[in-house]
Amino acid sequence: MSDFVISATKNKQSLNTLITLVKQNFNIIIKPENITELYGGYCNVIYKISFPINTTDSLTGVILKIAPAPSVEMMTYEKYLLQTAVNVIKKKKKETSIPCPHVLAFDDTC
Repeated sequence: MSDFVISATKNKQSLNTLITLVKQNFNIIIKPENITELYGGYCNVIYKISFPINTTDSLTGVILKIAPAPSVEMMTYEKYLLQTAVNVIKKKKKETSIPCPHVLAFDDTC
């Protein structure tokens, strides 16, 4: 697939905002070339953030998902999809041995 999914729900952010989010959550300074928007997804915008070499012992990067803006009209069951996904991942990790992603940070302040 070579085309981005275009959706009114995707809450795209400026490079400066993304750089600030990474600094606030991981205390790592990145440059615009460390940010790649990923294909796919119909609701959230997703970015791959690559960390510069030697900035952390264990992480080479993260996937950053951003939920739709609060002003975007959505179906009731879709309103808190990202928060629900985080809750499910945490519950799954706590109660099962099923492999799943690690949630390193979550911010619901918009």
